[in-house]
Amino acid sequence: MKYWEWHCKQRRMCVYHFYFTSTIVPAMVLFLHLWYNSSREIALCIADVMKNYWYIGWYTTVQKADKIREKRTFFLHPISNKIPSPKETVVW
Repeated sequence: MKYWEWHCKQRRMCVYHFYFTSTIVPAMVLFLHLWYNSSREIALCIADVMKNYWYIGWYTTVQKADKIREKRTFFLHPISNKIPSPKETVVW
């Protein structure tokens, strides 16, 4: 794996990590707090809402990561000097 391929993968994972820690972790803490303090109906409602929000948020975060990657000039291919497609850049 060349450096530019590794760099692109690292930036993408950084966006995923930020999304996970800023939304999912607080929701899990709130869910567990309510679950163990006998508010299980509220906890299940929060879990249901967060499930839908997580799917939508994850998809939009992936799209934002792709747009950021395409705009950066340092992701240019070292030989052809063009922006590589996702298929050329990251092994999915």
